[in-house]
Amino acid sequence: MDLYVIATIVVGLSELIEDGKSGFLIEKGDYQELINKINLILNDPALGKLLGKTGKDYVSNNFNWKKIADDFVKILKNIKIGF
Repeated sequence: MDLYVIATIVVGLSELIEDGKSGFLIEKGDYQELINKINLILNDPALGKLLGKTGKDYVSNNFNWKKIADDFVKILKNIKIGF
């Protein structure tokens, strides 16, 4: 099963989803645009598959425990604590 994202433009999601590349972002309440995006994917299953893969790859590469731990260690190493 291919999964893809169609979401409203809110803080947080717009940093995770690149509109048209890893999912679709629409304005809140714009039901016609939601219908358009659903129809677009239903008529082009390859697009839905590409959006899903791109989104999954982005999240897997940027939000895994190893990356989070590595980033945390970098932050700790950069903190200058004076005693």
